[in-house]
Amino acid sequence: MIDLKVYHDKTGFGACLICKDFECYGISEDDKDLILKLSETLKDVERVLKFRGGVFELDGRKFVAFRLNGCFLISPVEGDLGTAYYSAERVIVDEICGEGER
Repeated sequence: MIDLKVYHDKTGFGACLICKDFECYGISEDDKDLILKLSETLKDVERVLKFRGGVFELDGRKFVAFRLNGCFLISPVEGDLGTAYYSAERVIVDEICGEGER
């Protein structure tokens, strides 16, 4: 089973999902269900297409995703895709380096 991490961003939607164990950041039960669906989708994508990253949609919501250190890093898309990629990269850099150390 792959590690799947959905990182917190400005929208307030975020969680860390590793083998279906949630560490929550104030997300709703509905969003937890969506992330579980997302996990199953990405496992299928990885197996069939050897997924490396990109933007995809699930249940009408768009997500940007890519790999880092063997994990999928995922952030919801709000606004245009350029903003989405910047937002996801910012969140990941903050997670790895700590805020303000970019």
